[in-house]
Amino acid sequence: APAFIYEAVNVMRLLPYCTGNIKIIDFGASYFLNHPPAGLATPLSACPSEYLRDGKFGKESDVWAFANTLFEIRAGHPLTTSLMGGEDEALWQIQTLLGSLP
Repeated sequence: APAFIYEAVNVMRLLPYCTGNIKIIDFGASYFLNHPPAGLATPLSACPSEYLRDGKFGKESDVWAFANTLFEIRAGHPLTTSLMGGEDEALWQIQTLLGSLP
């Protein structure tokens, strides 16, 4: 049997439960801080600059990903849009928006 079953959601069935409150409960890739994975499962557009440059990440990476998510919810578009450009494109977009990296 399959481990997961994916099905299209009928959004209209969810409307009675909408309260106007947003709850973010899971980004789909959790790990214990003392047992980090080899890499992040985060999309490039939500990766922090230190991961894009040096492959380093930690709990600060979660803060960056969360901030990106909040920005996208509030602004209606992602902070960066480096879907095809790779790490260099993502870093360039971060620097263009926020200035030189430390």
